[in-house]
Amino acid sequence: MNKLKSGIVLAGGKSSRMGQDKALLDMGGKTLLEWTVHLAREVARDVLIVTDKLDRYTCAGVDIVADVYPESGPVSGIITGMRLAGEGWHLVTACDMPWLKKEAVEYMMHQISGDVEVILPGSADEGEPLCALYSHHALQQIERYFAAGRRSARGMVKDLHTLYISREELCRVCHEPRLFRSVNEYSDWQEYTRG
Repeated sequence: MNKLKSGIVLAGGKSSRMGQDKALLDMGGKTLLEWTVHLAREVARDVLIVTDKLDRYTCAGVDIVADVYPESGPVSGIITGMRLAGEGWHLVTACDMPWLKKEAVEYMMHQISGDVEVILPGSADEGEPLCALYSHHALQQIERYFAAGRRSARGMVKDLHTLYISREELCRVCHEPRLFRSVNEYSDWQEYTRG
């Protein structure tokens, strides 16, 4: 299978429920950010990290770029990453989903077709826009959405030609019921580190 053009990893959210930066959590010898970059490298030719906290992160062999609209949420991170990544299909993922599996991304990659702009786990109301595949062709519409003052990533994908794949289907493929679960609280991190 051909790899995606790029993996765009979004880092630097507020982590308010965790009380510390989730991207820097130790997940068995790697930070959560490093773990996410490793996953992105498995499915994409190039990987970049988009953040508004440039001084906080390092990751060997990966470009770390400043969000063009700091403190504006994940849609601006998607815009930044897609502008830099250029033509092709891109994995866009937040850095806080340690149960995510390469097989789920590859399953979504098999769904790529010419008339789709986004391939997203979930449904229109309960989708995972921060763990999805985006075609570069969606960028102009995403920029218009953002310029109109809209910031909801779930609302953004409703304006695009989006193919939804049920979470249940992807969880079955990977044999992992927590596939899209984020590490938002200390108890989530403990659950992951306990195995």
